Amino acid sequence: MQIRIFIKLVALITSITNLSTSAQDSILNTVPMQGGMAMPAIRYMADHGHLMVMMPNTVPHLTPLEESHPDMHFNAESPWFEDLDPTAKGMAFNRQYGFVMDGTSDLLPLGTAIWIEMVSADHGLQVYKYRSINEEDQTWEPIFGSGGSSPVFEWDMRMFHPAFAAPKESGPLSAEFKAFVADVNTGEVVEEIEGAHFTLSWTADSPEGMPELSIARQIVLSWEGAFGHHMLQSTHDIESGEWTPMHVTPTLMNGKYVVILDHSHHGMFFRLAPHTP
Repeated sequence: MQIRIFIKLVALITSITNLSTSAQDSILNTVPMQGGMAMPAIRYMADHGHLMVMMPNTVPHLTPLEESHPDMHFNAESPWFEDLDPTAKGMAFNRQYGFVMDGTSDLLPLGTAIWIEMVSADHGLQVYKYRSINEEDQTWEPIFGSGGSSPVFEWDMRMFHPAFAAPKESGPLSAEFKAFVADVNTGEVVEEIEGAHFTLSWTADSPEGMPELSIARQIVLSWEGAFGHHMLQSTHDIESGEWTPMHVTPTLMNGKYVVILDHSHHGMFFRLAPHTP
């Protein structure tokens, strides 16, 4: 009789332990990246006095937790629980984009650093500084203008992956950024060094679960060759012979330098001219 009671007790303890382990396995203590790293690489070119940004080919997907990790939940004590957990706001999120200095970058002038500003963003996009060392050391801090924060991020130029989030029904989103050089003591922009604009984009499912088609009237200019040897120029009247330099910073994509212009440039003519410092 005692043996039977003992066996039943062991079976009961084992069952409770398994349930506890199963429940623990369904709790996430970190925010998944939602894919491989996609790293905009920032480069300073001292000879030309400007920054440039090399963009990855990947376009990340803003994904809610219930889609990427079904039957999983975040730890209720984690600071991102309210924003990302399916039982709360359940926002779609992604951490694939990460900022990094390009390995071929020249050294910045002493006492300066590269800071990053979010110039504009589609409605609903939120950005957070994320950190999770352990359950006691976690950060979920609004940055880039989210939650009333400064749109400028004072980057220490070490690689970091902010978390981007938006309501599930937001659809594809994008945000425009500018990288610039600033004095680390005063915060003043170093005007002698031209900054670089770049755009981050995300795909997302519509409420019906189908991707939303987006069409934009844009002009895409591209060329091969070493950057800095040519200057992009434009004119409204090709017969006038008067060409105006365009102060734009190209993005290196698939071995070509690319400039994307909005619809206001339709009807214009463009050319590359030798660059004379």
